[in-house]
Amino acid sequence: MLSGGAPTSSGVQVSDIRTHVALHFGVTVGELIAPGRQKHRVEQRAICYQLCRELSDASYPQIGRYFGGRDHTTIMNGASRKLPLKMLLAKFAIRTQLESGSAHSRQLVRAVPFRTNRNPVRHAKHLTYRPEGIEL
Repeated sequence: MLSGGAPTSSGVQVSDIRTHVALHFGVTVGELIAPGRQKHRVEQRAICYQLCRELSDASYPQIGRYFGGRDHTTIMNGASRKLPLKMLLAKFAIRTQLESGSAHSRQLVRAVPFRTNRNPVRHAKHLTYRPEGIEL
């Protein structure tokens, strides 16, 4: 089975990339790899695919297995997707964090603020990071 991702010379694994992207956008890894096709999820996954190709030695089929058993052609399509500027800035911020070794698990860093459709009070019980002032 898959045990953490394809390592690289820089030490970045596919599972690290998934985790960093999910935490950057304030979603769970399960939501990130879910089969939904909402535009914001597709763009978030495209960032994952592109970073996996740039920072890891994983092949398209290997990346597909880490993202819910997706076909390699889906990964190829996402990796070649043109992203809006907002998502390019997010990709750059995540890539910088991955390359510098500052893990999201130590601190939650958001370089670019994102508005989400999620109600933080309703979904707060699923977050590992709980902002102060939110009652459950």
